[in-house]
Amino acid sequence: MAKYPVRLATMQQVRDHYDSVKPIRGTNTRPIGCRARKYEEIRKVDDNTFHFGMLEWGGKFAPYIIWEEDTKGIVTVTIMNGEGRHAHCMVYTFHDYFLPVSMGLVVDGGKQFIQTDRSDKRDYLPKGKGSDDRKPITYSRESPDKPWVLTSKPHLLPRKVVDKERKAQYKQGINDFVEWAWTMVPIIGDQYKSTREPRYDRQRSVGMTAHGGHKFMSLLVDPTSESRLDILCEFISEVHYNAPRHWDRELKCHVGENPITDPKKFRAKLNAFINKHGEFTLIVED
Repeated sequence: MAKYPVRLATMQQVRDHYDSVKPIRGTNTRPIGCRARKYEEIRKVDDNTFHFGMLEWGGKFAPYIIWEEDTKGIVTVTIMNGEGRHAHCMVYTFHDYFLPVSMGLVVDGGKQFIQTDRSDKRDYLPKGKGSDDRKPITYSRESPDKPWVLTSKPHLLPRKVVDKERKAQYKQGINDFVEWAWTMVPIIGDQYKSTREPRYDRQRSVGMTAHGGHKFMSLLVDPTSESRLDILCEFISEVHYNAPRHWDRELKCHVGENPITDPKKFRAKLNAFINKHGEFTLIVED
């Protein structure tokens, strides 16, 4: 059976839906929608609290949408993302199919947001850091004819900052490398190119790997190291790969202007390249 959406608008609809779902034989499991996807469950805590979530590795149940209603009839919906910085495609699909009516998940630039139908504003939905720090966002409304209102504190978007104190230790070496690199670019010409496998070997050899920042910087600031040429070739390859190009019908290939002609832009791009692979860039979250 194909997956289908279950978009509910009121707490009573949530109660009715829970009651309408027959548990999987021999269990208390009630699938939210498709019975073949029994790991997508609706669980009842009490008459006024329901959890929509998924069974994860090890059989642990993780709620991603929580419906609650207080004694005054005010309904609150709590929404959570996955845990960890990697992509959580199953969670995004889960929200696409099971968020309340008039709410939607927006994925933009690798980040997730919740947007309600009556608002142009998007609320950032950060990834949790663990089961004890899910970083939820919460909406409430007094009745179905009222708009959802964000009642939790808005989460700040993560931002990148440079560890200037650590980078300052390499200041002279970086400046020397940048000046040397600019003079070497016309000498290297098209010789920076390499086939797929040798390029991966080249990246590993100069520390362009996870947690390879110390090795990368020790080679970059050593004027006697032949690996500096490999680092420069990797930088040039990256700049050309990211440069805008178009398809030339006559030449039958992609063509574009040389992206390394402006010394200021060259230095800015090389500085960003060093920040990345020297692991000077930190991601700051709330």
